[in-house]
Amino acid sequence: MAAHTSAIAVAIDGTVYAGTFEEGIYRSDDDGHSWKQLGLIDTDIRGLVIDHRGRLLAGTFGDGVYLSTDRGETWDGFNTGLADSRVQSLIGNGEGAILAGTFGSGVFALRDETTWHSSNDGLTDLDVRSLAFGTRETAYAACRRDGVFLSTDSGQTWSRFDGGSPLGALRFVAASRREIVAAGWVGGVARNYQGEGAWTRIAEGLPNQKVWTVAVLPGGQLLVGMHGHGIYAFDEASGTWRSTGLEGGTVTAITAGINGDVWIGTRTGIYRSKGPDYDWRLMGIPRSYVFSLATTTGGTIIAATYESGLLRSSNRGVEWVPTDRHHEDVYTVVSDGGHQFAGGIAGRVFESDDDGRSWTITNKDPGDEWTRAPIRSLAVQRRRVLAGSEGDGVLRSEDGGITWKRVGLDGHVIWSLAMDESGLTYAGTSTGLFRSVSGGETWDSITDEVVRAGVFSIHIDRDEGLLVGTPDGVARSTDGGTTWEKNGLQSRFVTSILRGANGTVYAATFGDGVFARKTPDTTWMHLDKGLDNRFVRSLAYLNSGNDTHELFAATDGDGVFNAIIPVVTVDAIPEQPVVTTLYQNYPNPFATSTTISFSLPRATTLRLDVYNVQGQLVDRLPPRYLPSGHHQVEWHAGDLSSGVYYYILECEAGRASQRLILLR
Repeated sequence: MAAHTSAIAVAIDGTVYAGTFEEGIYRSDDDGHSWKQLGLIDTDIRGLVIDHRGRLLAGTFGDGVYLSTDRGETWDGFNTGLADSRVQSLIGNGEGAILAGTFGSGVFALRDETTWHSSNDGLTDLDVRSLAFGTRETAYAACRRDGVFLSTDSGQTWSRFDGGSPLGALRFVAASRREIVAAGWVGGVARNYQGEGAWTRIAEGLPNQKVWTVAVLPGGQLLVGMHGHGIYAFDEASGTWRSTGLEGGTVTAITAGINGDVWIGTRTGIYRSKGPDYDWRLMGIPRSYVFSLATTTGGTIIAATYESGLLRSSNRGVEWVPTDRHHEDVYTVVSDGGHQFAGGIAGRVFESDDDGRSWTITNKDPGDEWTRAPIRSLAVQRRRVLAGSEGDGVLRSEDGGITWKRVGLDGHVIWSLAMDESGLTYAGTSTGLFRSVSGGETWDSITDEVVRAGVFSIHIDRDEGLLVGTPDGVARSTDGGTTWEKNGLQSRFVTSILRGANGTVYAATFGDGVFARKTPDTTWMHLDKGLDNRFVRSLAYLNSGNDTHELFAATDGDGVFNAIIPVVTVDAIPEQPVVTTLYQNYPNPFATSTTISFSLPRATTLRLDVYNVQGQLVDRLPPRYLPSGHHQVEWHAGDLSSGVYYYILECEAGRASQRLILLR
């Protein structure tokens, strides 16, 4: 979700490749829902090309071109004849012609599929910033000083194109069969219809002239990626540009996918839009730093992230949608009834009353009472809001965030806050735990030998009392914090605690993943299967209303993981099922194997098949005769690649299907 994406390529079969700045290349086999990092770490990827043989080429600034013949799994240098390793652009026409534009040596052409040849005949400026094919033979080169050059022989020879460009120093060029569009460093955008011989500047509606990238989609739609202002589309009828979203972000790459999809790369990840409405969805390249998670009463998940701001998902984390606060750092988010609050840099507190879609700053004019320090924690109870700052103590609002008052603990970093129904208020700091019986007006330390150094999570439980997460495990108090006892996970840095269904308590740790225990047990069970990053900052629990709920874990650098949590145990399932039921597999996602459960109303012969997203059968369990009742089978994924799959149960009593996610 936060990888600086610099290039995107989409294969005919829908496979998506994303090149990034210093984080290598990623591949998605399931329409962007999950990604696998493929290699070329610490390289600056400037272009990706899938040639007519299905080979993948990556152009880099400083290391030349790399080639992969196995969908990015392995890479080899591909630089024979390439005299300049500073590749700034890499393009192909889909029929064998591939061109590389370099920083100081002009254009190189791959003419025999193995060797690069200098192709600068007629090119007077060898600083080639961008290349584009308009047709099979027609290519354009955007040069920094001398503007645009045209080739009508697939890049073998060049000539100045109609006076170069009216924009001065160029940054990018895009083309279709009927037109060429150029973008300048600070000069905006100009277009030229082929054959008309004149450039026309098209700037009305753009917020400024700082255009980063430009694209002409197959249907003729013009898109530009702005520096700091998101992405704009050109309206031919009015002759003006209109924003399509991601305001505040910098768009660095635009690529047309299949079936009308559009993919864009930004400094904070990759987005996809299906159709012409430009409803952008963050497609979760796993390099995001998620500080906090919250779920709303409407079933939406909200993530507070570093660089990507506030993101929301209405489909259980499959897709993430940017909000109007997606371009700044946000450290904490909470939800209470129909309101959500978030805290971020410079002492900002945001509020949403529409399930996290839009956010307003609650403290626009906070006066002298406010802080410019980052807001690290929040607690909400009806109209009362508490905000914990990084060094300036606790602030309180009694009117839903309209007015604020500083209420103590100055000099402390407030990592966690909580309020109970009786009016007791708790604040976890880097030096211990404090309690207030006056709504935060005065504070008393309730730190002892058990809770002595740092409280990073506070959970008030109806059955267990007060649970806090510390650098030395979980501590518990049954008398409001007067006395404490250790509650397990010693020597582990506990960052988040919450209660799920069936009396299960979950704890996140920074370095050891997620743990769970049943109330009143004191033994914690490690939930680490499929959790590739064990540095977890926050947990969220979603009650889907079905037989399974979901637990979400926010990680430090790998985005959000989710786990399916069965709610109905075997003992709670009726003795005799009345319908054929196929349950969600567990765990999900998984790395090697998972358990599939189902119920049969009567004895029958059944078949269980697994399909990929293209509808191809990838595995079939042998038909078997089973009695009525509840059954489980363990499915091993073998050598299948990461992605979304569907498992289908068929028998005389009915047919049912579910989706599973394989993450290697």
